[in-house]
Amino acid sequence: TVFTFQIVYGRSGSVPFNNYTVYNEKIGDFIKDNIIANRQKYSIVKFGKQGEHENNILLPILFGNHPNPFNPTTTISFYLPNEQTVELIIYNIKGQKIKTLYSGFADVGEHTITWFGNDANEKQVSSGIYLYKLKTNHKELTRKMLMLK
Repeated sequence: TVFTFQIVYGRSGSVPFNNYTVYNEKIGDFIKDNIIANRQKYSIVKFGKQGEHENNILLPILFGNHPNPFNPTTTISFYLPNEQTVELIIYNIKGQKIKTLYSGFADVGEHTITWFGNDANEKQVSSGIYLYKLKTNHKELTRKMLMLK
């Protein structure tokens, strides 16, 4: 399925919008292309007239953990558009730090880390909702997950 876009004017109507370009990571530029469902993890779309491209800061992506809910192991993945220092930290629902899964320099691309459901002292955590936060040079991203025993 090819994605289509519309400009919505309140409740009264909408107009199809076909003047957009898609960022092609291989060539490092925007091109006239379609976005097709389930072919890419994400797409950067630029709407409007062709012209000089702005300096786009590509942002990191924090994917949903899987499985979710989990017991006691789950996998957390994230994507970095460039090399940078990152931290991946687990928090409980109260906001208390449970464990730092990774802290240090990471290369460009997708990274996957497994959490075994343990805290900083290697003790198993209890059932409940946990948050995982990715801290990078440009952004902090947070998602939630559920441990069920």
